[in-house]
Amino acid sequence: MSPVTFTKVPPLDKVIEKLGPTGKNPIVASIREFIALRDSQGAIEAPLQQLSDWATFLQESFTRLPAATLFPLVDLFRVTLSDPRVSGWFAEEKGNTHKLSLGVYFLLFLLFFKLTLA
Repeated sequence: MSPVTFTKVPPLDKVIEKLGPTGKNPIVASIREFIALRDSQGAIEAPLQQLSDWATFLQESFTRLPAATLFPLVDLFRVTLSDPRVSGWFAEEKGNTHKLSLGVYFLLFLLFFKLTLA
């Protein structure tokens, strides 16, 4: 059985626009560039960004952003995780500083999203 992955890249400009002022953060811009390059030219042409900065940004954003901007952020996170290098980094992160927290925040977001749709 092979895993189900959702690798489709959403319209990045629209997703980042939904983030509001957070979308102007240089970390978001670098992740946008990474996703766009990987999608258009392949993974070999898309150098990895500072994943520890991305993880810290995500961790802080889940605690301070309004709920309306969390879905676009999770969508960007989903797309980055579809790259084996990124998902591997999160799975093997040294020091375990972000992994547990991101997983917990992601699950809480999914629970919140499900409750708001109910």
